[in-house]
Amino acid sequence: MYSFRAVLTKCGVRTPLMVTVSLIGSTHWLQHRRRSHWPSESLPFAQSMAPFGLRSVYLWSSSSSSGSGADRRDSGFGGAGPESATSSPPKPKPSPPTGSPPKGATGGSTQPSRSASPNTGPDLTVEKICEESFEAIVSVRQMLTHTEHKEKKRVHNTSSGFIVDEHFILTSARAVGNASQVEVKLKGSATTTTGPVEGICVVVYKEPELDLALLTPLSKTSKQLGFADVTGDYPWYADKVVALGSSWNYNTVTNGIVSCPKRTGAQITKIGKKYGFISTPVEYIQHTASFAFDDYGGALLDMKGKVVGMYFYLQLIDNIVLYFAVPSNKILPFVAEGIKRYKKTPELFQVEGQQGSPKTAPKTAPKVVETPAEKEEREKREKEAKERRSRRDRERKKEKKSREWEKKAPEREEEKRKKEEEERRRKEEEERKRQESPAERKKKAEEALKKRLKELEEERKKKPRPKKQPQKRDPRSPP
Repeated sequence: MYSFRAVLTKCGVRTPLMVTVSLIGSTHWLQHRRRSHWPSESLPFAQSMAPFGLRSVYLWSSSSSSGSGADRRDSGFGGAGPESATSSPPKPKPSPPTGSPPKGATGGSTQPSRSASPNTGPDLTVEKICEESFEAIVSVRQMLTHTEHKEKKRVHNTSSGFIVDEHFILTSARAVGNASQVEVKLKGSATTTTGPVEGICVVVYKEPELDLALLTPLSKTSKQLGFADVTGDYPWYADKVVALGSSWNYNTVTNGIVSCPKRTGAQITKIGKKYGFISTPVEYIQHTASFAFDDYGGALLDMKGKVVGMYFYLQLIDNIVLYFAVPSNKILPFVAEGIKRYKKTPELFQVEGQQGSPKTAPKTAPKVVETPAEKEEREKREKEAKERRSRRDRERKKEKKSREWEKKAPEREEEKRKKEEEERRRKEEEERKRQESPAERKKKAEEALKKRLKELEEERKKKPRPKKQPQKRDPRSPP
């Protein structure tokens, strides 16, 4: 109808005639479209009056179980309609492809084929995965300290993480930010007997471009999550996944499927904003397992309980939320590099005041009881160290002054030369004045006075003379 109205308006037709012709034309157009798609069947009134696009979607959902892809393409989204399913016997549903077609074969499905999965084993239920894997999910909390009052702290952000090889903790780089130490809490699952474990962990390695961060172990007895092999076609389209996360006081779990196993960073930033933690060449996993906007760094598991990625980013496009995860083939080299750096210099990643395991690490150093002899020895060492520091400071100040003195030597020489020149000129002037006679001095004074009077006369001539203001006549005086 709107198309006919636009055409008639362009031609300058009046409104009553335009509405009538538009209604007639749109009705005939709908009847023509219905006859072209369903020539032998009559549709219900409500269905025939529905827009063609919505009617096609309805027929697609009604006839999706009958007919092949070629039959459905004959009538747009759907097949020949719901009634046409009884007019011809249904065709057998083709089995999903299990590999590439044999050499010389032609035709077949145009869907991408999937190679054999290297991950074997029975599929678990979501309840079983939660029971076994929540013991390796942790919460990561970054705290901010007041600049003046050190005892005052506030929570900056709280995210998720999970325990990987050798009990190290993997989380998102945005979860730790610029902090060197973060608070970590292992809440565990319902079957955990030891209870929640809380402590401070040090940031070992961080890769902002991949949004990955590795923390020191929280407990040497905690469960570790294994990684799935994602080098081949795994995970694939529609594979089921489970997202496990942990807030500071409760755990979260959602399940979904893989929407796209290889979504590049360029494709993500093409339809959304560009962030520094999204690398263009990296292939991310797009899935439907939802998570909170500010909760990132949790584990994305397959139905065998293995880690296929770490969810880290969600994107809102036209009220549709897209979820993405870093694949495990990018996580494994990162974890190996972080563990290598930790083993090279483990003393650099110790919590201040930590004694033994981080599980029982106090947040302040324990008080040590000293004997009188040890106290005297310690005070003596502190006094000697203080004297050495003061002696070193005096030597540094002396060296600094000597360097500044040497630097200002040319300036001092120049000032000395100027003073000597002024003194010489003053003495010459005094000697010349003593040699002059009284008559000569009087003559010079008269000449100086005349010169000054002449300068004053020239200044007076150059200065503009003020205009004479006319006197106002008194109105009471006679004319």
